[in-house]
Amino acid sequence: MKSWAKILLTSAFLFSTLPAFAETKGIDFSQAIKGPDGNPITNCPEAKPDCGQLLDLTAVAVNALFGIYTDARGQPEQLSGEEKFRRSALAFRIKESADPKNIVLAPEELSLLKDLIAKAYAPIVVYRAWKLIDPSLANK
Repeated sequence: MKSWAKILLTSAFLFSTLPAFAETKGIDFSQAIKGPDGNPITNCPEAKPDCGQLLDLTAVAVNALFGIYTDARGQPEQLSGEEKFRRSALAFRIKESADPKNIVLAPEELSLLKDLIAKAYAPIVVYRAWKLIDPSLANK
């Protein structure tokens, strides 16, 4: 096959896959986290339990990414500066997004976020947050 034909076929294939990338749906981080009763969980300090502020996916994600955790022996997790920076950069990207209803995460960012939410929160928050950030869990 002539080289121009190969280029033409390769280009046609690449352009045919573009709509799949263009249609990538982001995560809506503004969604409220709901309790077992289906009502939104509040994010109020103990001193003001009726503040009315709701716990949303942004707060869950950012708190989980900024958290400091312990290892299996109860010792503080030893993270490199690179890892701390990576977590903080993702937290700020989520928190400061111009469109918090459409944030696209790479698969490795999604995996990291799920792991850290699981370390930081109770099972009900993990369940609700994971279903909001991972479309494969929507019907479970």
